[in-house]
Amino acid sequence: MNHPDLIENILSRNNRNCRRNFAHRLLEPFLGKGLVTSDGDFWLRQRRLAQSAFSRERIASYAGEIVECCQQHIAGWKPGESRNLLEEMMSLTLKIACRTVFGTTTPGETNDLGQTFANVQVLFQQGFQSFLQLPSWIPTPRNLQRRRTMRDLDAIVMRLIQQGRNSNAGRNDLLSRLMPARDDDGTRMTDRQLRDELITFLMAGHETTSLALFWFWYLLSQASAC
Repeated sequence: MNHPDLIENILSRNNRNCRRNFAHRLLEPFLGKGLVTSDGDFWLRQRRLAQSAFSRERIASYAGEIVECCQQHIAGWKPGESRNLLEEMMSLTLKIACRTVFGTTTPGETNDLGQTFANVQVLFQQGFQSFLQLPSWIPTPRNLQRRRTMRDLDAIVMRLIQQGRNSNAGRNDLLSRLMPARDDDGTRMTDRQLRDELITFLMAGHETTSLALFWFWYLLSQASAC
């Protein structure tokens, strides 16, 4: 559906009767109950809690860190050499996402997250293309690999959340913005809810942005060749 009236009907007037599609439900084992996979009142609560972290002023405050990450990333580039721009953009956006989401600039943690996310993407693609969707409790090789990947991902993210709780002063990352956010009844996100939202934002801000940048460079190269 692409007519504005139909889109408005689905997203605004009739949104409570619409569920996430098949692909989003496949993401739930990895993303948990984040904004991309949740529905209804729970989604609305999480949306309110996260909204304050995305004001225009706070988004603008990341600009300096993004520029710094870019400058550091291209510092070793030399004129005339060839580079795989898709890999470069994937690496760059991962560094930026880790810094702006978790406040981490440690190469080891960034690399661990990058490798784990690569495994998640492979598992998701396999599940999306699979003709038969077996329950996750059946110990198939894919399900066992998914469990191992999720344990690795949870361990990294929970460690970063704990680090954020122990040193929240003076930080400007998404984690530090979400931890103190309160709902109308005064409740905050649990560590599990933080984990789900942080992974959601990290995944949303990583591959999609990388692909957009890659196509930007491709189109620019075509224009300069004319």
